[in-house]
Amino acid sequence: MRRIVWGAALLICLAFAAVAGATTLDRGFGDGGVVMTGFGAHLDLRDHSAADFEVEPNGRVVLGIGGPRGTFTVERVTAAGALDPSFGDDGAVTTAISGRAVAVAPGGSVVVAGSVGAGNPGRDIAVSRYDADGKLDRSFGRAGTYRLDAGREDFAEAVALQPDGTIVVAGQAACPAHTPGCGYYGGSKLIVLRLSPSGRLLSRAGYKLAEAEIGMAVAGDGRILVVTESAGRNHPAQLIAFTPGGKLETAFGTKGAAAVVGNPETGSFTAAADGDLLYTAYSAAHGYEVHRLLPDGSPDPSFGGSGSVRCVPTPNLLLNGETAGRVAALPDGGVLASGGPADCALARFLPDGSPDPGFAGIGRVEASATVGGAVQDVAAGPGETALVLRWQTGVGFRLARYTAAGALDPSFGDGGVATVTVRASTFDQVNALVPLPKGKLLAVGTSQCGDWSCGEFALARYLRGGRLDRSFGDGGRVTTPFEGEGLATSAAIQRGGGIVVAGAVGTRAYGELHDTSPTLARYKADGALDRGFGRDGIVTVPSAKGEDAQWNGVAIAPGGDIVAVGEASCTQGKSECGKRYCSECGAYVVARFHPGGALDRSFGKAGVERIDVGHNDEDHDAARAVAVEPDGKILIAGHSYLGGFGIVRLLPDGRRDPTFGHAGIVKTYFSILLHEKGAKPFPLEVDRPGYALAVLPSGKFLVAGGSETPKHQGYEHPTNHGVVVRYLPDGKIDPTFGDDGLTEIGGLAVRALAVDGCGRPVVTGPYSRGSKTNTFGATRLLPSGAVDHSFTKGVGHLTLGSGQESRANAIAVSGSDVILGGVASDDGAGDDFALAALHAGRSCHR
Repeated sequence: MRRIVWGAALLICLAFAAVAGATTLDRGFGDGGVVMTGFGAHLDLRDHSAADFEVEPNGRVVLGIGGPRGTFTVERVTAAGALDPSFGDDGAVTTAISGRAVAVAPGGSVVVAGSVGAGNPGRDIAVSRYDADGKLDRSFGRAGTYRLDAGREDFAEAVALQPDGTIVVAGQAACPAHTPGCGYYGGSKLIVLRLSPSGRLLSRAGYKLAEAEIGMAVAGDGRILVVTESAGRNHPAQLIAFTPGGKLETAFGTKGAAAVVGNPETGSFTAAADGDLLYTAYSAAHGYEVHRLLPDGSPDPSFGGSGSVRCVPTPNLLLNGETAGRVAALPDGGVLASGGPADCALARFLPDGSPDPGFAGIGRVEASATVGGAVQDVAAGPGETALVLRWQTGVGFRLARYTAAGALDPSFGDGGVATVTVRASTFDQVNALVPLPKGKLLAVGTSQCGDWSCGEFALARYLRGGRLDRSFGDGGRVTTPFEGEGLATSAAIQRGGGIVVAGAVGTRAYGELHDTSPTLARYKADGALDRGFGRDGIVTVPSAKGEDAQWNGVAIAPGGDIVAVGEASCTQGKSECGKRYCSECGAYVVARFHPGGALDRSFGKAGVERIDVGHNDEDHDAARAVAVEPDGKILIAGHSYLGGFGIVRLLPDGRRDPTFGHAGIVKTYFSILLHEKGAKPFPLEVDRPGYALAVLPSGKFLVAGGSETPKHQGYEHPTNHGVVVRYLPDGKIDPTFGDDGLTEIGGLAVRALAVDGCGRPVVTGPYSRGSKTNTFGATRLLPSGAVDHSFTKGVGHLTLGSGQESRANAIAVSGSDVILGGVASDDGAGDDFALAALHAGRSCHR
């Protein structure tokens, strides 16, 4: 075992440059050096729900749809009730943020408010704007999105527009439960932001908050009214008023806030044309009540005599408890309300609160039967029409439009009713890149449903220059579904052109992949699954009882055999792993297959060998990369206990090589030497897990890896770290490389490694130096281990896609280019395969 210690002051933090601003991108590759490839949409609506509902003056309907994994889709429906093909991708845009609310400007642009960031904490308030055609407006905020870090966990709940076009956003900044010094809502604050139409912050106001649910309305004079949900007897619902300029209106109520009757529900609060305020509150006896308040927050006595009215249903009719009330204001002062009992699903009131006799004769219609269940929202349309909405699981939206007389509008949908499907995007990620003859490139990864209910092996082949090779699969793309979720991690090419893809197949529960079995698939050169390999093109090695296993790397031996390496760990919730008792177990798993897919029973134990590298009951050993040397020996790199490098070399039959390290194993751990005032320097162990491997012609080899420092571990501005180490053939560290055998790379969590024709290592991975999101990062070293500053000026980094999180996972050298592969969001098309080509140069300078 070797532990490398270096002084913290000597840690190499390379100068970095934004690749987009340098001349390193190969502009002849794809679109200015970048290629984004999606794999279509899996329609799976089980975890989607209606989030917001806006009707434009021209009758178009804009829908906000919350989806799994924080997705948010905006769809636009024409005045005739069909998805509008002029908006986004055939009527739909999946946003770059996790949205909660939408607002539509008079010109048709759409503003989405919500959050960005992963997990709790780590979220920030975010606002994005899309042009009337559904394209992200990159002139807004920063590359289309305004972002605010206001607390430990922040998100916007509502958005509206003031008469002059100013964008008003209401949300909260909160610290999570169980945070020391902060109760569940004790640290929460209401945040009200005003943004210019270009996404520039105009004002920001805060107010102590007792409950999270927020509704907002902007009055005709620009005043901002926010309502919060009741949190019980000690925290009644509140109405909080702000001036048009965003300052607390202290003359309103008590220092800007007034208690309101009942418990308003989110999305049921609006401003009437005359400045009065409307909201609905739950009523145990009647389903819902409609309340009307004067501009000062007091009940409007002209509305129902006391400021509230209710729809009186047919006697003895059971209440529909599925939905609470919703309210919308009509231009003439009338009111639309929905929810509650079936025959009060859509009610219309006159300005004085009495039922409107001109609406279906009695002021109400049984709209729930029309849309197939409880009405969830209501909006006023042009010509005093009324629209109601219901989300139907597995189907999509059901919309119905009624005329001012209470009849279904035959010009809308099918006899007044429209069914609107939801285009659910996939999450596609490159995990491996393989250069091919004639400058072609193969990208291998995974395509997943948004709710993780399905996952497929995904392959894409590109011609020189980044165009999809349409002779491969379906227009250049191939996906392979499984009876679970497939995860493809690596690939290798056999003699003759067969493509071997390694990974796993399992199922998801609570976001975790479990019950996994390591899986291989082989494809023909044209992308067709090779049915002569294994069983119909697939080879699965059953996992041992109580463990999950997957392949992370694959290589082809000189004789054509296939060698796959990966990891085995405890099944989620299990404590047994093989014969050992452990809390977080793990072992390297290695298997050798004949070219046709059958296990080579002469290797290891019936074709499979397990190696405990860390020798610790709480380790999580994982083999990540493999190379087969010319003499047939198998070199494996990964990470072991404490996050260090774990390197193993096996003989061709699976036995450990006694000439390598200690009984075939080399472990390298990393520390930094900290200097504190008044104390002796001391080493602090740090994670540098191994992920990538390359064998050099001399027999020496390189192992690279690195760590990410997530914000939720307490680091406000996390910085990734990477390291490249060169070893001699016997496993000893080569002291002539870099700084005593290694090169440390600040900001780059190395995930992949390639060596170019000049012997220069090139590495890539997620880049973050003091920022909240990862981007594509890359750097090149000289054969000596020194940084090659002629390549991306040290560590280059590039933000791909929508400008939010993007991650590099794979690298390949192709001609004079270095290709990076990973994942990025594509402005409303989910996450896509993302490739970037960097000029590598043709000279082998030193």
